[in-house]
Amino acid sequence: MSHRHFQGRSLVSAIALASLAAALGCGSGSPNGQPALSSNQDELLTFNPHVARVEFTTGTELPANRPPNIHVTVTDASKAQAIYLATVELPSPPTTGITSCPEDSGIFYTLEFFDGGGAEIATAKVDPGGCERVTVTTPHGVSSSGWAIEQNGDYWHTLAKNLGIPERKVL
Repeated sequence: MSHRHFQGRSLVSAIALASLAAALGCGSGSPNGQPALSSNQDELLTFNPHVARVEFTTGTELPANRPPNIHVTVTDASKAQAIYLATVELPSPPTTGITSCPEDSGIFYTLEFFDGGGAEIATAKVDPGGCERVTVTTPHGVSSSGWAIEQNGDYWHTLAKNLGIPERKVL
């Protein structure tokens, strides 16, 4: 009986310590107070390709919920690069604890990034609902996840502005 009690106290202690570490930001942030980037995000930023074109399309995981019919091609390299950087620089989702997300409609966006020669650099699946998860993958197998919900709307503003569409169309 005392063995179980000891295990329970150890579990309670571990939970309390993890909660304290999370509250203090221990290991979850950078020196400037911004959320830390994952090593894959670092790799995507170090890779830093010259993005010349972005293709933006919509889709759905719930056939009954039709996505908006939007297909945008951005050929201005500075705008394409801004979308790429905003997408890969999103903070990582939490790796511990319980997360409660708003309702997710099943609608998603796909961003395909290309270099000046037309070679695919990366593809991002962007979820404007729920916790606004963004997953970026490259043809070389590098992938990273970020959360747009942590940006107080900044990501959506940057995306819409550089796509040349009203922000309400992506939210």
